[in-house]
Amino acid sequence: VQVAMLGYSGGAIATLWAASMQPSYAPELRIIGVAVGGSPVDLRVLPPMMDGGPGNGLLFGGAFGVARAYHPQYGTLGLLTGNPIGQLIAEAFKDQCTVTLITAGAISSVVGLVMADLTLRGLYSDPRVQQVFQETALTNQPVPQTEVFMQHGRADQFIPIGPAREYAHSL
Repeated sequence: VQVAMLGYSGGAIATLWAASMQPSYAPELRIIGVAVGGSPVDLRVLPPMMDGGPGNGLLFGGAFGVARAYHPQYGTLGLLTGNPIGQLIAEAFKDQCTVTLITAGAISSVVGLVMADLTLRGLYSDPRVQQVFQETALTNQPVPQTEVFMQHGRADQFIPIGPAREYAHSL
């Protein structure tokens, strides 16, 4: 079976992981090409760009996804922080679409919810979070065994181009 894959932003993460894992996970597939854009190849670079600003909601959404899919025993964001308000926010927004997450992030930064410590800042030094950052970095995964086309805007306000550029040069 021939397969071509395409992903943007969070979808780029899944696309690059799938291409990276294909030889060991699905050797019967013949990936003929991968195209990705706005690729957050290392989650460590996202918080400084997104936390506490308009990208807050997207960062929350990503944290919910990683917490549930990668380490389900960690639970939702509120359980990670131990913050009852954070738990309410997690329950309200954990299954929302991108538009809702962007809107929630913009509102939270404007209304000042960030001042009530509803950011992820307190989690970055947690050893469990550092372990997830390390393990999910695409630079620590096998190199895809197919052609990869990467596109990334230099002025991307949420995902810095540097790590994506370094990853592209490693391919």
